[in-house]
Amino acid sequence: MTSKVAFSTTLGMIAAAVVLVVAFHMVVDPYGLFHDMKGQQRSVVMNERIEKHLLSYNYVPANFNALMIGPSLSDNLDTSLLTRYRVYNLSLNAGNATEIKVVLDSALNHGRFDALIICLHPYLTKDHGLKTSALTEQDIYSSLGSLDSFKYFVRRISMHLAHDPGMNTPWGQFKYHQQKKHRSVAEMIAEEVKKAPTNRVNPQPEALADLAAIIQRAHQEHIKVFAYFHPTPYPVFMAYQEDYLAFKQAALSLLTKDDVVWDYLDEAHRSFTEDLANYHDHQHLSAQGVATIVADIQKHMEGAWAKP
Repeated sequence: MTSKVAFSTTLGMIAAAVVLVVAFHMVVDPYGLFHDMKGQQRSVVMNERIEKHLLSYNYVPANFNALMIGPSLSDNLDTSLLTRYRVYNLSLNAGNATEIKVVLDSALNHGRFDALIICLHPYLTKDHGLKTSALTEQDIYSSLGSLDSFKYFVRRISMHLAHDPGMNTPWGQFKYHQQKKHRSVAEMIAEEVKKAPTNRVNPQPEALADLAAIIQRAHQEHIKVFAYFHPTPYPVFMAYQEDYLAFKQAALSLLTKDDVVWDYLDEAHRSFTEDLANYHDHQHLSAQGVATIVADIQKHMEGAWAKP
């Protein structure tokens, strides 16, 4: 065999392998990109940012008519308990307004949604910009065969063999509160309070512009907006009060009288924010806290529906 023939043969084998890998990913379709996803279920397995971005193209628009967005503080809310709308939890762990806008825009570009629930917290606007090189259409090409997709299938297989359902659900919930913790909630809150003098969370103008664009697009597309200020534990809120109030003022300026807005940091909810049983750590809700807040969100949504 001449070197030219050998080269051509090798090249052909490589091409065939690439075609097989791409075909495999398209048939299995882990992110619901290439098939009718109506009634199907897909959950995040490894990389929440990339996977929710990919799911937003087809799976989410095919199965849901409302969205919840926010940082990790709303990521563990079980939106399957909300009625009237089928709400997908598009929140991102450690997500800021820039990243959330990218993923939300993808969903809105590919489907029609009737409602948007926004978890408002200074974390959304304390910084801006993407924290990853992903969240572009390049994610689609990578999903057809890459190191990340290989790791995805390895993880899925290991979960299957271990009978591990994972902490992510087809509704977008990440069960943050099921993670193990090695300190008490009181200890974590005390540590967070000590950080307050040097750990500012005041809103950044660029991030506020991203949040404004999110809300403006919802208004333009006649999507009903429900927005709430996350129930931060009372001692943490008091330690960061100046920054929290600055964020609240900025966020309220973006909302209108037609939006349904409420604040879990007001005095009416102080009994909740002082009860450490509602928290998994210094910010995230426990299973008890999740159940209470989801039920309360439902009440606010029902109140909006009852209005003429």
